[in-house]
Amino acid sequence: MHTAPRFRTPKLRDPRVLIAVLLLVASVVATWLVVTSVAKTTTVWAAAEPLAPGTVITRENVRPVEVRLPEDSGGYKRASDDDLIGQTVLSPIAAGDLVPASQVGSGDSLGGRRVSLPLQRSLPADVKAGSRVDVWAVDMREDRGEPQPVLRNAAVLAVNRDGGGFTVSSGVSVEVFVPNDSLQKVLQAVAAEDHLSVVSIPKDRP
Repeated sequence: MHTAPRFRTPKLRDPRVLIAVLLLVASVVATWLVVTSVAKTTTVWAAAEPLAPGTVITRENVRPVEVRLPEDSGGYKRASDDDLIGQTVLSPIAAGDLVPASQVGSGDSLGGRRVSLPLQRSLPADVKAGSRVDVWAVDMREDRGEPQPVLRNAAVLAVNRDGGGFTVSSGVSVEVFVPNDSLQKVLQAVAAEDHLSVVSIPKDRP
């Protein structure tokens, strides 16, 4: 009479058992790493609206957001850094973008100045703070003066569409950021009372 073969419990020295244990441990470790990386977030500042060069940071134009960043990423302003408030924007920051530490600083570091330009005609309807525009000038001292560009791809800081008043201009003005290398040309056009026109740059244009 034959006896049924006994089931042998696999021993730990069995290579198949060792492989199974290693796979299980690797799976647990991988899951733990994924969960840890997802849960690890950092609170940083983001622009609540388009921030043009020369804009002073306030608690109204930035907001804290939680994001996942590499551990060695120190390029963005942490929300715990209250020193951001009161600093000056040095280069354009789009609405929703994180605030890079390299793009804010003191006003002395600004590579240009804020200039208000009086206009002789109305602004395009889509021009507002945060827009990009080209500025052209016509020398009215010359007969049939040709329009000349005085500023390219300028950041708009503020817009005044008030048509009231008794000035020669339409009462419309736009405040733009003028880089230092264009400042003299722009101020000369303003001082000469050239007719200035603003041309809107579509957002999808590079």
